[in-house]
Amino acid sequence: MRAVGRGFKSPIPNTNMTTPTNLPRLAVFIDAENVGNPSHLDLVFDKIASASLGTPVVKRVYGNPDLLRSKKWAAACKKHAIDPVQQDRFVSGKNSADVKIVVDAMHLRSRKGKGRIDVFCFVSSDTDFRPLVEYLEQINRTVCGFGKAVTLPALKEVFSGRFFAFEDLLEMRYQRIRDEAATILEGVESHSLGYAALANKLRERLDETIVPSGFSPKVVLKDDPRFDVVQNGNAAKLSKQGLFSFVDRIIREELKDRPGWIPMTTLGVLVRKRIALPKSFRLLPVLKAAPSSFEMRSDGKGTHVRLAENG
Repeated sequence: MRAVGRGFKSPIPNTNMTTPTNLPRLAVFIDAENVGNPSHLDLVFDKIASASLGTPVVKRVYGNPDLLRSKKWAAACKKHAIDPVQQDRFVSGKNSADVKIVVDAMHLRSRKGKGRIDVFCFVSSDTDFRPLVEYLEQINRTVCGFGKAVTLPALKEVFSGRFFAFEDLLEMRYQRIRDEAATILEGVESHSLGYAALANKLRERLDETIVPSGFSPKVVLKDDPRFDVVQNGNAAKLSKQGLFSFVDRIIREELKDRPGWIPMTTLGVLVRKRIALPKSFRLLPVLKAAPSSFEMRSDGKGTHVRLAENG
């Protein structure tokens, strides 16, 4: 691990490097002793990319040598190509990394031309950074922050809506997994898959950044009513509510293409051509669950269905 600290020269960004896009140049400063869990960095860099906040040209993490040499932090630095900046503690229990971050940020803010940093990103919940954030915004730099949900409003508010809580980002990631899992289960005949098989399919669709090796979707799906998650079960399955929602969507699509009344039996054939359903499954409970969306009438020829005017 390359260490930068007392007695070492702080790494200078390569001002000749070209950014892969026209996005602004971004510098990321990470206070390792404040962040705690290095896995949060996956969320940080995913958000930077998905929100097009900028192209990271400077990535540094600050902390005491023992922490940065730990297995998890060393792996995170390697994964995201982050420069570790070792900062000794001069007083026991006191985090001195924040001062070093301020010094480096002030140094980089003076760079101009191709070396200019347009966006400064701070990964910390330490309110000591508030004056720095205010100053950078005063000199027309964009500033964004990442930290814990319990971060004090005094720090959150200074980012002008560009503060992202780890917990919120994790929930957004989990929602992507849930939505994709529902799509996968809708497409298999039993609407059920073993967790290992489901994880593999999720990884293929969302890549390993979102669904790492060894990840089990069970804990993510259990709070979503679309899924039937049994405590001691080994497979994910669409719940009754999830299956009803899926079938409801298919029925609407079929009826939109066929204005007027359509026999229930014909509708059942059309739906089953598109999705696999248990033999015992009936459309009537789905239609009755949305009385404002569907209209039904019965006569000597059977039951007929059409979309309601507001359906």
